[in-house]
Parts: sequence; C-alpha cells; structure tokens
Amino acid sequence: MTKETVIAIVLGIILGAGIGAYVLFRTGNGEETKVIPVANDDEGKKVVKTVVPIDQQLLEITSPKDKIVSTKNTIKITGKAQKNSLIVVQSPVDTEVFKTDAETFSTNFPLSRGENVISISVYSDSSTPQEVILTIYFVET
Repeated sequence: MTKETVIAIVLGIILGAGIGAYVLFRTGNGEETKVIPVANDDEGKKVVKTVVPIDQQLLEITSPKDKIVSTKNTIKITGKAQKNSLIVVQSPVDTEVFKTDAETFSTNFPLSRGENVISISVYSDSSTPQEVILTIYFVET
C-alpha cells in the first residue's frame, strides 16, 4: 500500500468514528423511548380501548361466550351487526369474510386443540370498525 492509501483509510476511520459518536450522543440524548400504557385489565395486561357510545355499537356476539370450553372441533358464532356490514372472523386456524344480509349473522368456525383466540371484526359504511376477541378452548374427549 502506498502512503496516500494508508492516510485515506485512517482519515475514513476517524471521520466514521466521529460521525458515529455524534449520532450516538447528540440525537435522542441517549434516552430510551418509554411506552406509557393507557390502562390495565384484570390480568395486568396493558390495553388501549376506544369507548364507543351504546347507540353506535355495531357488533354484538350472542354466542358463544368468551372463555368457554368446547368438545367439538367447530363452533357456531352468532351475533348482531348492522345490515350490509362486512364481517371478518380470524384465527390462526382459518379466516372467514362475509357480508350480512340481515341484522343477525351466524357462521360455523373451525377450532384447533387447545386455546383458540378468535377475532371478529365488523366494518360498516357509517362508522368506525369494531372488534370482539373471543378465547375458546377446544378439548377432545
């Protein structure tokens, strides 16, 4: 290597270390970003909830109730939503998307063994989407 190459490498390392030190110590002042929860539920989990007035409720699940134990590998989910709403039922096992023709809906949804966390969302033209999360336990007998 020539003398000029060595000088260029050394200057590059010094300049890179200087920029790195500036970025590290000047931006953010070395502080960590803190997330402050809005609320905690009964189990101590951090949650953020949007309160929707009762007259604007779009989604009501009539059955099944949350945290039930089932001995069948499918469950019938029934509920109420505004007419012509888009309903999305999701879990790691399956996803179903359908539009309601009436104010009530019903669908058979598959379960896997153990805990099934099922998210039911409703989308309507006139309001914000709403979601209900059910936990259903499937135990084979």
